[in-house]
Amino acid sequence: IHPLFGPDGEVLTDDFPTDHFHHHGLFWTWPIIRTRGIKTGTWEPAIPPLRQHFVRWLRRDVKDGVAALGVESVWKLDGKETVARETADFVVHPAFALGRFIDVTLTVEAVGGPLEFQGSQDAGKGYGGLCFRGAPEFKGAALTTDQGPVKEDVVNAPFLWADASTAENGVAIFVAPGHPGSPIPWLVRNSYAGILNPSWPGLKSATVETGKTVTLRYRLYVHRGAAASAGVAAADRGELRTGNVHTV
Repeated sequence: IHPLFGPDGEVLTDDFPTDHFHHHGLFWTWPIIRTRGIKTGTWEPAIPPLRQHFVRWLRRDVKDGVAALGVESVWKLDGKETVARETADFVVHPAFALGRFIDVTLTVEAVGGPLEFQGSQDAGKGYGGLCFRGAPEFKGAALTTDQGPVKEDVVNAPFLWADASTAENGVAIFVAPGHPGSPIPWLVRNSYAGILNPSWPGLKSATVETGKTVTLRYRLYVHRGAAASAGVAAADRGELRTGNVHTV
């Protein structure tokens, strides 16, 4: 997803940045996937390649100010064999004084054989899954988690949520209750840009058997100003009410 806009129309994401060409705004992908007895992945170009291919829109609706988008894709190995079916669903809630909530549900079904997911083993970082890549303005952003402020990059630490904020805007990601492997580890960065990655399955591996699915659910909070003034912690506790929207 790019661009992801802030409450006042600011572009909050980056796409194909020169330091990491494989970063694409708000994206979901894995560096290591084992299927059909081979190692591949969707994070960077792999041999053999594994890529997501659009199939169809599942919904594109607007009702009472709420936008709902759903899309079905398949994962094809070397452009030929389908090894997974993916659905991505987004519910974009009405904006309010502090910002906007966006609910994200990702479901992957193994097709014709099991899928083994594994985060990158590079330097023990374990990244993979949903990832927010911030615009250049997020370099040096203030980082906050449910355990408090973070002064520098954090790797493989378990959080319930994390936020990256500039003086003008911020983005928080909350992991839904019952997420597989909870509490899951995170990759959180501000050294070259704002990076928020609730890493699943992290340094461990997770296998989805043939015909079975895994569902990953998150809530984004796109907000004005710093995490404290935007009430990010209150949103996590379910205390921030915005008309007909109540955080979960």
